[in-house]
Amino acid sequence: MSSRPTSPTVSIVNLGCPKNQVEAERMAAAFQGAGVRYDPDTLASDIVLINTCGFIGPAKSESVDTILSYLALKKERPDLKVVVSGCLFERYEGELARELPEVDGWLKLPSPERIRELVAELGFKRRSSRRATTTYGRPVLLNEPGIAYLKLSEGCDRPCSFCAIPGIKGAMKSRPIPQLVDEARALAQQHGVHEINLIAQDPAAYGKDLYGSAHLTQLLEALGEVREVTWFRLLYMFPFGLDDAALEYLGSQPRFCAYLDMPLQHASRSVLARMRRPGDGRRYLEYLEKVRERWRGVALRTTLLVGHPGESEADFEELCEFVREARFQWMGVFPFSPEEGTHSFEQDGQVEESVATRRAEVLRELYEECRDLAPFRLGQSRPALVTERADGVLSCRTQSEAPEVDGVVLAPERRGVKPGDMVELRVDEACGFDFQGEILGKLAAARSIGA
Repeated sequence: MSSRPTSPTVSIVNLGCPKNQVEAERMAAAFQGAGVRYDPDTLASDIVLINTCGFIGPAKSESVDTILSYLALKKERPDLKVVVSGCLFERYEGELARELPEVDGWLKLPSPERIRELVAELGFKRRSSRRATTTYGRPVLLNEPGIAYLKLSEGCDRPCSFCAIPGIKGAMKSRPIPQLVDEARALAQQHGVHEINLIAQDPAAYGKDLYGSAHLTQLLEALGEVREVTWFRLLYMFPFGLDDAALEYLGSQPRFCAYLDMPLQHASRSVLARMRRPGDGRRYLEYLEKVRERWRGVALRTTLLVGHPGESEADFEELCEFVREARFQWMGVFPFSPEEGTHSFEQDGQVEESVATRRAEVLRELYEECRDLAPFRLGQSRPALVTERADGVLSCRTQSEAPEVDGVVLAPERRGVKPGDMVELRVDEACGFDFQGEILGKLAAARSIGA
């Protein structure tokens, strides 16, 4: 096939979690390094890269449907090249390639070298670009203005029985502290990022593979010296993952969001044992009390899994009682998805899908009734990041609301304020999962603010 004379473009459809998003951003940089310009318009680009998710059933279905929709678009645009990467392909490599021969390219290990090869295989001229070195390979960010994700490690060593991630991503591989500090600083300097969300499959175990023991507190302290970033947010923390030293540090640092995402999954000891996870509802409540005492005003988010094999009605009632007492600020609930290759897939006592769905609905309603609004500080002013403008309304996030998964504070548009700005915001009232508020002014010295 002859090389094409014009400079091609690539757009990215990213599916799944923020960890996937970071990889998509790195692939965008690698394409730029091969002379392929990034274009956000998937209907006009020469190449569409679909970065898939393969974690649970609904995510897999969404990934397959997305691939099929762009393969259908190829019938109208025969020159369009469809490339697939991500967890779904990593998990079902041979099967996908056989079932979808119309896909033009597959990226299992999307290194810059492999992407340069792929560009040539697709019939485009191989070139290089200096732009590929920007921001540790991330010149394009695929999220709201002012926000970025920093991936601390890849893979996971936990034995959770329902999770397919270790089988897809392998053992945990942490990134060195100096590299993470440099990337955080670069994100702020080169993209104007105010908020950096710290993500990994298992942040609590960060550094065990590099340093011989968990070094999360040391990492947090090092990131705390990056003054270019307004604040950091800690996500996906394993139960009991923050020791006393980490809690004392976080509770004393206003530049770390008073926010903790800790997926607990359940409260019944028997169900947690089947999940191969530690603790029970009583121990969780004691730990949450300690977190709230050491980290004043912290907003707590958790994720719960219902319908796991062996979950009885008594186990579910125990979970409901736990939610009543815990009074989380944010909570996600998911019915169990049986995933081949996991231990839970083979367990006895499988719960009917309809039962799991009903339990999820009940738990969501209970959460809404028991939710504690105190950390949102209604009626008080707080620093906030403006993330979106639509129909005369600005969407904002304080330290209490994480991107994508939580609600926002909606405020009337104010002259001179745009997405990506830091503002002083009064949060007036809750309206479902969102809030209403008013912007009091723009913060000029955003990086010197407190909580």
